[in-house]
Amino acid sequence: MKQNIKWVNRIVVREIDTLTDERKFKFNDEDAKYIVVEGNNRLACLKSGEIRSYSTDTKIPVLLAVKEERESIEEFETELKVTQGIANVMVVKPWSDISKAKHLYELCTNKLKYENKNLASIIRETSFELGMSSSDVRKSILRYAFYREINRISDTIPDRYWGYLEGLDKNKELRASFGLVKEKLEFEWTFDEETLIELYPDADLKRELLVEIPSIIESAEHDGLNTKQFRDTLVHIVNENKNNPEGFSIPLYSSKNGYLSPTKSYTCFIHSSVVFLFI
Repeated sequence: MKQNIKWVNRIVVREIDTLTDERKFKFNDEDAKYIVVEGNNRLACLKSGEIRSYSTDTKIPVLLAVKEERESIEEFETELKVTQGIANVMVVKPWSDISKAKHLYELCTNKLKYENKNLASIIRETSFELGMSSSDVRKSILRYAFYREINRISDTIPDRYWGYLEGLDKNKELRASFGLVKEKLEFEWTFDEETLIELYPDADLKRELLVEIPSIIESAEHDGLNTKQFRDTLVHIVNENKNNPEGFSIPLYSSKNGYLSPTKSYTCFIHSSVVFLFI
């Protein structure tokens, strides 16, 4: 790496003037004209002085992202996110699962907000742009929606708990029980009061349940449950809830000596469509 850099994938930059006023305010260097969209690691290598064939005066090939005259700022930002996604979600240097999911979530929510398309068509479009399956895009954005909301309303959820959220992105009933309105990628309690009363009367109760997820996962991890067992337990709770409105206990399991043994029961009480778990 110290010998040279191969410019197969060029650094992509944009003019600072194309940023919103709020983001532009963060840059104090009056002489700066461009900001890197894709290629920060390569630029950092060049600025380190460790690349023998390069100095601060060396000209390097870059691509300039230009906003077209008829293109809105929202459309321009979306295209830049696609550029970042192609490089980091799929090709050059893969990000962590959470970073990839965050990028896909922001890309899809931007399109959902500024384009007259439903979520299903946005997922198909995004999967085509990035060369990945629609299923992977869908799972990533749904799981990140929960990860983001849990961090917003509850304790910060450790990155190692990311896998425990897998049940929420795969099961429609679970998503509904925890308050996600999938088509809008928003949660029931974020809507206006009139909508809450008319469509989501149990929103506050579902919010309380989501707030407890970090503690529930922590207990499950302590008892030795893997992510699949945790997911299956949540699914079982929801399925039981359909048939038993009074309340029930769900045994959790840990793997000891090569087999599963019961460790603790989660006592569940039902209020309408909501399941409360007390450990």
